This record gives sequence, C-alpha cells and structure tokens, in this order.
Amino acid sequence: MHVDVWIECALLELEKANFQKGSTIVRALSHLEQSASGHTSLDLLGNALAEKFQLNYLPSLLVKSGVTAKLTTLKRQERAEALADRYSFVGSSVKAVLLIDDILTTGTTMCTIADSILKISETCTIMIFTLAFTNNDSLLNRSLEKSILYRPEMQTLSVASEIQEDYTGSADLRKKILNDAFN
Repeated sequence: MHVDVWIECALLELEKANFQKGSTIVRALSHLEQSASGHTSLDLLGNALAEKFQLNYLPSLLVKSGVTAKLTTLKRQERAEALADRYSFVGSSVKAVLLIDDILTTGTTMCTIADSILKISETCTIMIFTLAFTNNDSLLNRSLEKSILYRPEMQTLSVASEIQEDYTGSADLRKKILNDAFN
C-alpha cells in the first residue's frame, strides 16, 4: 500500500493552507466505525498533519450513533438518509477544524459531519481535505479552488487544492497510485 506516498503528497499540498493556530483535526468514520480506531491510514495522515503543522489530531471528538450501510453504492439522497443524525461532535471549545477523508464522492459525509460540528460550535471554521474526489453527483463548488471552507447556507464544499491528474474512478485511481503515476 502506498499510504506513505499519499501522506507525503497531502503534506505538500497542505503547505499552501493557512491553518488557524490551535486547529483541531478530525477524520470521517468508516461505515463500520462508531468512533475512530486509531489504526487506519486516515489516522496516520491525521497524526502526520498534526506533527507537521503543529495542530491537534483529536479523532475522538467525532462519534457516530451506529454503523451505517456502505456508502459506495448509494446515491446522494440515500447517503443523506443513511447518515441522518448519525454523527455527533463532542468538542465544545474548538475554533477551527480540519476534517479529513479519503475520497469525496457526493460531499454528503463531509456536509453531515460539518453540520454536526456547527451544532456545537456555531462559529467554528471548518476546512476540508480529501485525498481524491470523484465526479459523481458532487456538491463541490469547483469555481472556488483556493478555499476549503464548508458553506452551510449553500450546502456546498469548496476545494483547496487537488492533484491535477485526472482519473475516471476508483479503479483508475488505484492503478495510478500503485504505478506511482502521480510523481
């Protein structure tokens, strides 16, 4: 697995971001997780980001009320129904959160998590970083490429930066990673 390569790329890309001092990093949970296990590639990424940028990686601040269906085959509305009221954020004094995930497909997971954070901390700045995205029915606002803020009033996500290579789906992305095609 080329997790170390993805982490290296993420660290390079996020050097462009201006993190607020004391920002907290949390990660999306898999469909089987109710809390972060601490043993996933996203945990490795979260720890690396925290170390490099002197942030706080606190994945335990995000919890889910139960397991969910695997989202990969679901459409946006089905994803929204599966995630409705599942996520809770238990950090009350955070001012800025960097939310990380592996792949952004529809944006539903990110929006759901961002909403749970804003229920607790209304003025929190939420920045979002994913390693990749697909072009499936996305909530992405592609015109704001230098911003990574969640905009709850518009239910949109804005992209901070992304690898400029194109790929057509998970299989193509996997092939590119395994062949080191992003170098």
